[in-house]
Amino acid sequence: MPTISIDKSIDEVTSRFYRIQATLASNLDLSKYPFDKHNLTIEIEDKEQTTNSQIYEVYIPDSGLDPAVKLAGWNIAGWNAQVVDHRYELWDTTFSKYVFNIQIERPRLAAILKIILPAIIIVLVGLLSLFLAPDKIIPRLTLNTGAFTGAVLFHLNMTSSLPPLGYLTVGDRFMLINYLALALCLISTLVALYYVDKKRQPKADGVHKLALFVVPVLWIGLQSLNFWIR
Repeated sequence: MPTISIDKSIDEVTSRFYRIQATLASNLDLSKYPFDKHNLTIEIEDKEQTTNSQIYEVYIPDSGLDPAVKLAGWNIAGWNAQVVDHRYELWDTTFSKYVFNIQIERPRLAAILKIILPAIIIVLVGLLSLFLAPDKIIPRLTLNTGAFTGAVLFHLNMTSSLPPLGYLTVGDRFMLINYLALALCLISTLVALYYVDKKRQPKADGVHKLALFVVPVLWIGLQSLNFWIR
């Protein structure tokens, strides 16, 4: 349950100072995870006085964010304050609302090193199987299945820190494209194995060459599109 404590330290005609401690919550859009940015807002609105009797104004000299404020795992990119009108159509009334925004963002370098880079390494291990000859079935299957299992486990670990979401994030799409590339590697290996068993080596070589070209190009193209539209 949210907890709020309000202590009034100065109550004069022209000045009122409050010390407020509160537990706040915000509904964040995580669709751009792990490169997401958010606005944490503090909104102040009177319970009774409408704009007819009270209008807030931003006083920049007394506004700001304490340098000691830290948020683990995030960078504080800045802040801003504004006053907006909050209209209630049902009652035909408008209240003045003071809105203080704190901009936060995930460190890009940490996101690349902890999420993107390890996943790319896993996929590259799987793609290495495409450089093995079609008759090297055991090494190819070992690389394919190992990379696929590693990608699934990494994805589960990556999303374990997120709340249940009803939509895909950039990171989810990134991993789904990785699954597709690794699945195509595995399928090409099994098809090549089929032709090798049937003593149709030219067909096996054709599948091998096709996969060697198509899979990496498709993976790079889809990943580029994923990060471009984020």
